[in-house]
Amino acid sequence: QDIRGYVNPNIPGESRAGQESGMCSDAEVYVEDRHGIVIDALLKSLRQGSIVEVKELHCLAPARGTPSKRRKVLAERIDAINKAGGSVREWSTGFVSKGALPKMMIHATEQIAFSGRAESAPEQVFRPPWTVNVLLRK
Repeated sequence: QDIRGYVNPNIPGESRAGQESGMCSDAEVYVEDRHGIVIDALLKSLRQGSIVEVKELHCLAPARGTPSKRRKVLAERIDAINKAGGSVREWSTGFVSKGALPKMMIHATEQIAFSGRAESAPEQVFRPPWTVNVLLRK
């Protein structure tokens, strides 16, 4: 099988080791640099029947840019893989783009929308440093 792994360590919340840990051992791994040009080499190397293996689909998106731009580029990259006759496999879920692409895209768009954001703080009731009693003492 022609398996090519893609790792983008610049994605918020995703480390290189974490993305490589579940990959097929005989995969040819492409590790993205900070310029974002390794994906071009990966796309040029694809043949009919090639499998691009990633941890999750959102790892194929660029690390920088607005969420809408990242989603657009992700869709373009998936189209390029499909045009080359390849498919995308998420090793963390086992989903393959031939059949499960809608599920994969829904999850990826959610990941892109919320990546790099800290969890929101718990709701706290605002209490001013002074109280009504202090104001009434005068």
